Amino acid sequence: MGDWDNAYQYASNVITQHGDLEDLTTSSVLPSHYKSVEAILSMENIMPAIYQTEGRINTELLNLYRSGDMRKSKYYRQVTASISTLQKGGNNEYRCTFRSSEFYLIAAEAALELEDLDNARLHLTTLMKARYHKNIFPKEETKVNNMNQDELRQEIQDERFRELAFEGHRWFDLRRTTQPVLTKKYQNSTYTLEQNDSRYTLRIPSEAIEANPGLAE
Repeated sequence: MGDWDNAYQYASNVITQHGDLEDLTTSSVLPSHYKSVEAILSMENIMPAIYQTEGRINTELLNLYRSGDMRKSKYYRQVTASISTLQKGGNNEYRCTFRSSEFYLIAAEAALELEDLDNARLHLTTLMKARYHKNIFPKEETKVNNMNQDELRQEIQDERFRELAFEGHRWFDLRRTTQPVLTKKYQNSTYTLEQNDSRYTLRIPSEAIEANPGLAE
């Protein structure tokens, strides 16, 4: 919505009250697990079990994980040189609605848009420290601290992709930011959603309008 003041304030309040992060350099618990120290509310079952064996991780996403990022080996399982499957999700233990890392990302993005780059970098690197190998993190922290506003904006968007993948956020992140061209292949057909396509806005289902006609006003 672009209400950056409130976004920053509310995200900061959550971090103050529940700011724990799962340190992937030492913990075997994934951040989206209901027993994770990050868990705030664990209700949404985004990823059906079949996706663990049938799903294939997009190369674009895998390539975003840098050397030393513990999430690549913990979130995904490399089956062959070209195929990786999902380890993150697939059963009721990975129901996830809200967890603390999302609020670090919200606070980072909101601070950036408020031109408070110091706090944007602080919130982003606090999360990254819990995700990168301890010998690699200082180099990544230096990169972030040297980024200008546009570079940092892209880094935060990329970090949302890396961190929140398969938790139901990606479509909404694309819709509210760049609305890029999306191309998907299924069997012998190719489907394309053009940049800024009107279909980025999902219509209210007919059944919902029939049940509550006021939604159409």
